[in-house]
Amino acid sequence: MLTDMSGDMIVMHRNFTKFYVNPAVKSVLGYTQEEYLHFGELD
Repeated sequence: MLTDMSGDMIVMHRNFTKFYVNPAVKSVLGYTQEEYLHFGELD
């Protein structure tokens, strides 16, 4: 698990069903929710 700048939890697992994202995530993780969702579809 990671937390964003406001301390909200972000699920970092490719089998996730949902996770919280905000603009800080792009700067922290280097990719957007949409990009991560695409990564999650890759095996």
